[in-house]
Amino acid sequence: MFSKSGRYELHIPDHYSQSNYYTFLPTLLCGKNFVNIDDELALLLSKAHRLLGILEGMSGFIENIDVIESMLIKKEALLSCKIDGIDVSLDDILDLSRA
Repeated sequence: MFSKSGRYELHIPDHYSQSNYYTFLPTLLCGKNFVNIDDELALLLSKAHRLLGILEGMSGFIENIDVIESMLIKKEALLSCKIDGIDVSLDDILDLSRA
């Protein structure tokens, strides 16, 4: 077991920020970094984070988000089945959810 999960690093104000803030830096598992974050991955993660923010903002305009969320989960189940090589249609997944 790790004695601590990480540390906080203090950031002093510069021309980008007006106040002090801390960032959490987790301790590496087993002393190794399992994911190398290069420039391409950092760009993709940044884009995904921005798009999730847009999606969250747009969800405030939908009256019943649960219906949309349910359909997106079923679509994701269909895509997961295709990745695993399971031959299933969207109608099959919808029939399973009604049972």
